This record gives sequence, structure tokens and C-alpha cells, in this order.
Amino acid sequence: MDVASSRTSVSARVWSPPQRGFYKLNIDGSWISLGDAGAGGIIRCNKGKWHIGFSMQIKTLEPASAELLAIMEGLNTAWERGTGFLELETDAQALTYMIQNPLYYNHHLLSNIIRDVSELLQKDWQVTVLRVKRIANKIAHGLADIGRNSQQDDLVLL
Repeated sequence: MDVASSRTSVSARVWSPPQRGFYKLNIDGSWISLGDAGAGGIIRCNKGKWHIGFSMQIKTLEPASAELLAIMEGLNTAWERGTGFLELETDAQALTYMIQNPLYYNHHLLSNIIRDVSELLQKDWQVTVLRVKRIANKIAHGLADIGRNSQQDDLVLL
């Protein structure tokens, strides 16, 4: 993906379908404390139909890393399924900037994850990163909570 095809937009709205020809990935991380975190996401088509979802328990130090790991897993899931056009929605405003500008965060505690996500965005596909209110991420939030409360360490695809 070339840099020009990835853009960030701030949007304060409820969930809406992606533009025609795109899929939409909503992600969320759930973090209570060290060892008590989860990630979840859902990919839907432009008609709003469920394509695939995921839920997983994760071990992480802070809420931002839970969100970044959810973004990374969601992007990997979309890429592996051959998605060429994707809208990524997250309610984590600071992270949208971080993943679009990874060079500013070379010495950040989360620099490795930020770089990994940024590299996924640079693949040969078109990804639009959008920031939405938490209400637009209700399903992803629920999937992240399920992952956090899971007794399994494995990724669960739904």
C-alpha cells in the first residue's frame, strides 16, 4: 500500500456501513490490569453483514497496547482473507496518529507494535483509518471483553 492510499479521519458518529466495495473492521481492546486484557474485532461488508469476528485473551501492560494488538490482529485477519479495501475504525484517537506517524514514536514503549501495525498498513491494499465514538464500537468492545474473560490463550475466530 502506498502512503497516499492510507488516510486518517476523525468521525464522531454511530456505526455505519463502509463505502461500496470496502469492508469495515471495528476493533477494541479491553484492559483491566496486567494479565487481564483482551482484544476483539469484527469485519463486515458494505451491507453490514458479518464477515468474520475475533476474540482473544492477551497479556499486556497497558490499555494502549491492548488496542494496538487488537488493530494488529484485525489487520492480519483482513489481510489473510484477501481484503483489498478496508475501513478500520477505532475509538482510540491517539493511536490513529501513532500508527500513521510511526517515526515519531521510535523510542516509545510501544514502538515495536506501532511499527508492526504501520508495516501492515503499508501492504498492497487500501486502508482508511477512522476514529469513532465508543458507541460505534459496541460489538468490538463486547468481543474484546469476551476475550479478556476467556480461559483460553488462543485466538477465536467467529
